[in-house]
Amino acid sequence: MKSEHLVLGIGGLAFVGMVIGALVSSGLYEPDAQERLRDIKREQVQNQTQEMTPSNQMLATPKGQTTQQGTGGELAWNRPDAQMGQMQALNKAPTVKYQGNVLRMLSRGDTIGWGQVHIWVDTGPGVAKEVSIGPNWFLNHLGCRLSKGKNVRGIAYKFDKQDPNGLLYAKNIVVDGITCRLRNDEGFALWSNRLG
Repeated sequence: MKSEHLVLGIGGLAFVGMVIGALVSSGLYEPDAQERLRDIKREQVQNQTQEMTPSNQMLATPKGQTTQQGTGGELAWNRPDAQMGQMQALNKAPTVKYQGNVLRMLSRGDTIGWGQVHIWVDTGPGVAKEVSIGPNWFLNHLGCRLSKGKNVRGIAYKFDKQDPNGLLYAKNIVVDGITCRLRNDEGFALWSNRLG
């Protein structure tokens, strides 16, 4: 055996020894290392839970209710009723029907990039309702040709419950026998490509 082979063999054995030593010192070869890690995490969670102030616990309670820490160490926010208190039901906006001739048309926001066609519909003697329809490009895409004097009808959302003459947001509009769907059942604009 040549001396070069001997040096290479010793060097290789030294390298393997260093790798094994590094693995053993990092705890990867200890059979119960995973269990010890779980114990440490459990202790950290318990410590964080005990450090919660009463005001933090109150954040996890349903509106109008107060909670106390249980006698057995169980925190109030661990109870199922308290966890559900953070969720609030989404109230669906009421819808109204509109029908009449288009008295006026206006595109709002064209200069700032979000142009939105609004129409005023003659809904009775001296009464006009403003209805937000949608962007002009979306109406063209749907083949929805609006113009002053056309008779239109449809269903609209009324998000403002305080103002009886508040702005309506068209869910759909029928023009020349064509129904143009503009918003989904939750009121989200279909042209925004969200939840459509």
